[in-house]
Amino acid sequence: MLFAGSLFVQAVTVPLLCGVVAIALIVLVLRMLLAQAVARDVEAARMRAELAEVI
Repeated sequence: MLFAGSLFVQAVTVPLLCGVVAIALIVLVLRMLLAQAVARDVEAARMRAELAEVI
């Protein structure tokens, strides 16, 4: 038998847990995008330096 208190806890906990998981996924994607952007910036700086030697 479910009590009203436990039903309330489930009604609050499940959406809260889903929200935490969603935020964690967003943070993970943003960190991956940041790492990719930094890698591209390093590569662009290397290519600029190489081009400056040629010119």
